[in-house]
Amino acid sequence: MRPALVALLCALIPFVTVHATFIYSVVTGHFAACVPYLEGCVSISRAARSGDSIHLFRALMLPMATVLVLYWLTVFQWLRQLYYKISRGMRVMRVLGVIGALFLILYATFLGTEGDVYRWLRRYGVIVYFAFTALAQLLFTQRLYQLGKRQVINKLFFLAHCKIVLCIVMLVLGVISAVIDLTVQDRSFKSALDNIIEWNFALLMTGYFFFSFLMFKKTGFELQYRLKQP
Repeated sequence: MRPALVALLCALIPFVTVHATFIYSVVTGHFAACVPYLEGCVSISRAARSGDSIHLFRALMLPMATVLVLYWLTVFQWLRQLYYKISRGMRVMRVLGVIGALFLILYATFLGTEGDVYRWLRRYGVIVYFAFTALAQLLFTQRLYQLGKRQVINKLFFLAHCKIVLCIVMLVLGVISAVIDLTVQDRSFKSALDNIIEWNFALLMTGYFFFSFLMFKKTGFELQYRLKQP
C-alpha cells in the first residue's frame, strides 16, 4: 500500500463515517436536521450509535484503526529517512499514534453498548484516541518545524505550515474546552458547546491527515523506493 494512500484513507474514512452516520440518523428520524459544527445539536458518538448507524460506524472505523497504525509506522520511516537517525521524539510519536489507534478499536467496539463498565470503556477509549492522536500529530509537526529550520523540506514548506496552523487551532480548542468545563454551569448549553468543539476538533484532525497525503504524494517514488530498502 502506498504511503500517500494510507494518509488519504486516514483522512477520508473518519470524515465519511461521521457524516454518513449523522445523515442516516437524521433521515431515520433519530433527531432533527442541524449543522453540528455550528449548533452542537448532537455529539459524534450519539450520531454514530443511533439505530442502525452503529453498524456502519463499526464497519468503517474498526478497519480505520489498522490504517492508522500503518500511517504512524509510515510517518516514522519517512522522518527517519529525512533525519537519518531516530530521536526519542520520533519514538514517542510512533507509540502515541499506535496506542491512539488501539483505543479507537476499544471505542468503536463498545459504542452503543449498555452498562457502566462499557460506558467507561468507550468514554476513555474516545478520550485516549483523540488525545494521543493529537499529541502524535503535534510531535510530527515539531519534527517538520525542525526540518524546515534546517531547510530539508523546502518543497513542503507550505504544507508543513498548514499542519502547524491545524495543531495551533486544535490546542486552542482544547484550552477552550477546559475553560468551558470549569466555568459553564448550564448543562444544555455546555453540552452544545462541547459538541461544537468535538465536531470541529475531529475535522481538524482528519484535515491533518489530508496534508500528510499531499506531503507523501509530493515526495512520490523516492519515499516508496527508500521504504523498500533493508
